[in-house]
Amino acid sequence: MGPFAISCVMANAAKKVVAVLDSSKFGRNGFNLVLPIDKIHTLITDDGINDKDRVDLEQRGIEVIIV
Repeated sequence: MGPFAISCVMANAAKKVVAVLDSSKFGRNGFNLVLPIDKIHTLITDDGINDKDRVDLEQRGIEVIIV
């Protein structure tokens, strides 16, 4: 089993996958990746996300909710 095995099984069984993370996680190397980005449908983050990252996510078909 790969590093995403359990998370991917749960994501594949879900109707919708929502990830919640603060904007400091964008653009970092070496953080603990739990699930590949292509498995996420909606991402909730704070208003510190930069426009480039937001647009990139939206172009991948991910709904971005800023709180």
